[in-house]
Amino acid sequence: MPVVLCPLAGIFQYYQWVAEVRGVYKRLTRSGRSPAQSIVYYMQKFALVGNIILKAAFGFSCYRSPWTPMAKSCMLPRCSSSLLLLEVSFSVYIGLWQRYGTQMSCSTPEP
Repeated sequence: MPVVLCPLAGIFQYYQWVAEVRGVYKRLTRSGRSPAQSIVYYMQKFALVGNIILKAAFGFSCYRSPWTPMAKSCMLPRCSSSLLLLEVSFSVYIGLWQRYGTQMSCSTPEP
């Protein structure tokens, strides 16, 4: 893999330099944030916590669904009610996180 990717990276660097010389591409300026601030910013920007909660809910529902071999070891009504309880609680967690945990604005920034 490195044998293929290293020359390719060199080609990308060369054409980036050519674009900078021609004035087509400008290097990005630094944001001025610390690494911890950047982590918090991207967690909010991409709704990382909400995505983790949503994936956990999906994983639990797949793991505890009545069609898995695990469900045959317990009674079906009890598995269905616990599945329903998990899904409702995860949807409440997602709603609470989206309401109180995120700081997203609905307006789009000016270019």
